[in-house]
Amino acid sequence: MADADRKLQVLRVGGRYFVEEKITFGCTSSPGHFEKPSWFLLRAACNKAGADRRNACKQVGRPGGLHYGDVEVDDALVFSKFGDPACQRVYDSYRELAPRMGVKLAPETDKDKAFPPATSGVCLGIHFDLVKWTWAIPPKKVVVLRHSLEKLALDSSVENGMLEELSGRLNHYAVVVPGGTWQRSFIHHLHRADRPKAWRVAVSTQARQQALWWLASLPAASLESRIRDLSDGSREGYELNLYPDVAGGSLDHAR
Repeated sequence: MADADRKLQVLRVGGRYFVEEKITFGCTSSPGHFEKPSWFLLRAACNKAGADRRNACKQVGRPGGLHYGDVEVDDALVFSKFGDPACQRVYDSYRELAPRMGVKLAPETDKDKAFPPATSGVCLGIHFDLVKWTWAIPPKKVVVLRHSLEKLALDSSVENGMLEELSGRLNHYAVVVPGGTWQRSFIHHLHRADRPKAWRVAVSTQARQQALWWLASLPAASLESRIRDLSDGSREGYELNLYPDVAGGSLDHAR
């Protein structure tokens, strides 16, 4: 918790004042405190601009990285067809409404953090080019991934906290790396939610093999590749489309 936010943790009990040294709400409820106002801002901007809210999406940062008093929203996105002014209108409305709601916007001096309507840029940690219809993992993100994967591949044990962060990154980038959705399970199973972050976890042979697979696959993922078509509604990594021949030649999906 930031020192400046400790004033928000003051409790009065029996005429005495106490200050909580840790966040008083648990991880189950805390995302909602940030998701609701940040979604409200994005939807309000869409309504003000007269744009379709289905073309807007966002991601909320982890509570540990947010200030409870001044809400900080992570990666608010809006899309529109080329030549449609809706995207620019939402952008203008968003920047107008944000200060009125106490939302701090990232400066646009760093194009990896924020930028006005464009046909390419880094969103949600992925570089998109909507003219070429390609995506890629930015080189800086690849370096961070490689550092954790190399520790997993070379060391006999790793910290539990590092496994938690690595699992989250692999989940996020699995859809960009062909085959990545099927190369995560053993790494995920190493993480112990009931242990502290400093706890050392022994690396299994299977997890080490998956780490080596990712190290071999990441160079290709840092190059531009065709954005995959996920419009069939399948939840990548959680289900598999099968075409059984159990009904006299039918090709119905089985999941």
